[in-house]
Amino acid sequence: MDQNYSELLKLTQRLLHYTAEIKTQYIDVAPFTSEVDFYGDVKPFVDEVTQDIEAWKPLALEWVANEKPMYIHPIQIEKTVENLLMVAVQCFYTKTRKTRFLNTVEAVVYVMANVENHLLKLY
Repeated sequence: MDQNYSELLKLTQRLLHYTAEIKTQYIDVAPFTSEVDFYGDVKPFVDEVTQDIEAWKPLALEWVANEKPMYIHPIQIEKTVENLLMVAVQCFYTKTRKTRFLNTVEAVVYVMANVENHLLKLY
């Protein structure tokens, strides 16, 4: 497996893990938390996700351009980055609309899982 693709797989799996944490935070924790410590909780988590998503994006775009996987396109990569960063912040706040939030999380999971599955099949 190419070094970049190996790194892409590792980052994809880490981002899927973050996405599961995001969903858990929103469903299990946020409703029972009245105040959120932005600098103690939100910012460190979002910074962690941001660091990984910024490393993931160019690798994913390069992989899509080179391998041309079915059902994965550059615009999906771009939107997945935007969506993941958005839900990473929103998961801490109960005023976020549930249906929209969960649909966005599922969209992120769909693209990330597709990338992971293609990488595991190919390499």
